[in-house]
Amino acid sequence: MDLGISSIILWVGIAITLVMLSKTALRNSVVPALVGFILIGFIFRLIDAQWDVYSERHTWLFRVLAEFGIFSLLFRIGLESNIKGLLSQLKNGSVIWAFGVLMSGVLGFVTAFYVLNIELIPSLFIATAMTATSVGVPIGVWKSQNAMQSQNGELLLDVAEMDDISGVMLMTLLFAVTPVL
Repeated sequence: MDLGISSIILWVGIAITLVMLSKTALRNSVVPALVGFILIGFIFRLIDAQWDVYSERHTWLFRVLAEFGIFSLLFRIGLESNIKGLLSQLKNGSVIWAFGVLMSGVLGFVTAFYVLNIELIPSLFIATAMTATSVGVPIGVWKSQNAMQSQNGELLLDVAEMDDISGVMLMTLLFAVTPVL
């Protein structure tokens, strides 16, 4: 069922209201607000699955808002990065980063190519995508607990930055060599 633009405005308004209420309700608890946000998205998905209330425009708008949220989170992480801290922890961060990228890439490729019998090129794309670990959620949680200024918090942020940079570089390289393969 599609009620047009008024329905979209209503659902976005409900989502924003629930997010604000969730954030306020969880502010002084041990549960991070991000858990509430995920739960709200899950409930919205269940409502749509049960009663088919979203049109393609609803889905498109929620995807755009979700992507904007991820982009703004990553942009904010970049703005708050500490170059001197990154350089001071480069040795420790590099070991963690290399292990994470290598393990997730190898496991992604092995699973796709050997277990799921997916062809080489798609398996390489899966492996490359798997190297981009999702640290946005842990960083959001650490930030809400004011733990980002600690040595471990800075290390997490530094590893996330190296991970993002290497993910873009690996994907660029893969797009460059794919026509040859």
